[in-house]
Amino acid sequence: MKKLIFLILPLALVFSSCSKEYIEDDANVMLKKSEKATPVERPMYAWFSCTPDFSVPPATLPNGMQLASAGFVSGHATHIGVVDTKNSRWTLIRIVPGPGPMQMTEYMQGTITGANGDAFFYTSVSTVQLPAMTFTGTVTTNGGTGRFVNATGTVIMDGIVDPLTGMPSWTAKGTMTY
Repeated sequence: MKKLIFLILPLALVFSSCSKEYIEDDANVMLKKSEKATPVERPMYAWFSCTPDFSVPPATLPNGMQLASAGFVSGHATHIGVVDTKNSRWTLIRIVPGPGPMQMTEYMQGTITGANGDAFFYTSVSTVQLPAMTFTGTVTTNGGTGRFVNATGTVIMDGIVDPLTGMPSWTAKGTMTY
């Protein structure tokens, strides 16, 4: 009986170690397959709000009004879940009058990061209606990290600027491909 146990034990160790190597190799094959996978277009929905970054000087409009020129994004989005606010930043690139009377156009860029660390990069162009401080615009995804490397997409956002804080909140609907 002892001889049988001494014979079976080494065989069991050999088979279990081979099994583990097989699983690791299978995982590597699956990873390589997913890296070559065809990107898929998916629906995208989001709710976001902003808080200003007071360490960055504000932008001053021709009428003397000052706007935050950078800040942090919080909220929730499809494919990212709850936003990691501390690692989700936006920056105002420029503001121009128009296209119509009582309007201004804002150009921004930023990053939205999920709790798992995956992030996507975006640029946006929005038209703000004055004095209502409502806005609509297009947000374009242009790459990212983690599963969002080479991501693309477009969403339409609609929002409002809080008259007390000066900070916007908005919803977005569109698609993302990754």
